[in-house]
Amino acid sequence: MSSCALLMVGALALGQPGGEWFDDYKPFTDIEARLHAMAADRPDLCTLVDIGDSIEGRDIWALRITGSATGKPAVLFSGTQHAREWISPMTNMFIADQLVYGYDTDPTIRSRVDSAEILIVPVVNPDGYVYSWTPNNRMWRKNRRDNRDGTYGVDLNRNWDASWGGPGSSGNPSSSTYRGTAAFSEPESAALRDFFIANPDIVSTVDFHAYGQQILSPYGYTYDLPADYDLLMDIGAGMQSEIAAVHGEFYEVGATAGTLYRVSGGLKDWAYDDQGLLSYTIELRPEGSSPGFALPPQQIIPTSEEGLAAALYLIDRSIAIPEPSTLALLGMAAVGLLVCALRNRPPN
Repeated sequence: MSSCALLMVGALALGQPGGEWFDDYKPFTDIEARLHAMAADRPDLCTLVDIGDSIEGRDIWALRITGSATGKPAVLFSGTQHAREWISPMTNMFIADQLVYGYDTDPTIRSRVDSAEILIVPVVNPDGYVYSWTPNNRMWRKNRRDNRDGTYGVDLNRNWDASWGGPGSSGNPSSSTYRGTAAFSEPESAALRDFFIANPDIVSTVDFHAYGQQILSPYGYTYDLPADYDLLMDIGAGMQSEIAAVHGEFYEVGATAGTLYRVSGGLKDWAYDDQGLLSYTIELRPEGSSPGFALPPQQIIPTSEEGLAAALYLIDRSIAIPEPSTLALLGMAAVGLLVCALRNRPPN
């Protein structure tokens, strides 16, 4: 059993706060309340940051988790760009819960929190998420932009400035993949963009989605592979292995366009191209369309444990990269050389 799997068994056995909270899906107000509770319970570890407002005026929250030292590499986990993917906020909240409440009892958690800064944005699209809890709207995907033509919503994961307007997005406002009128036209994507830029120590990021059980790297907007494909696949394979050690589930690893489909205007490609980050989308359970987005509540904890395993592995790999504030200037090819040097082997 991997160290991540052992960690999760220990955490659940200790009965840390939050266990029953994950027995069912939670509305946005409950998620907000739990974020505030974590920050209040552990002000020495947590800071809750309002990174901006949604189009309907709801707060978009980021939880910053770290020990006292400064100048550490940061890893950002986000989710719920797509409202109907209810397992995404639960997985992000589970990661936060384990890091905050496991700090005093698990030395491996403490080591990670002391060595890195973990930023968690569980609900990027609060308006859409709230709307998905209203009658007959469980499958709502987009935000709640009034498009002034009788339609509502922009797909936030087609609204980033990464080949915006290209294949895999739509200019039709009624489409589920409607990209908006311009890159970052939506306050939600703009708020998260600004949070990335305001935190230059971020070296890696995962945006959690559902469904499909996949670990996806850049690119989505082209079938061309990024310069750091081998490094991205190496880290992806490590996350895959850690996930499999938890419950035996298989998550496919690959570049987005060739593994899933074309996606233009996605967060992951923007983070790689614009910010020089090791960036991934993780498509959580289930593997197929039955049950699809309506994953039974009984699978919240096992799925979140898989997300935690991937998160811990990415944190470990991110800690190994020196001087995170310089990565965007050096470029991703230099990241590959740095990591190869750390591992005492030539680059692939």
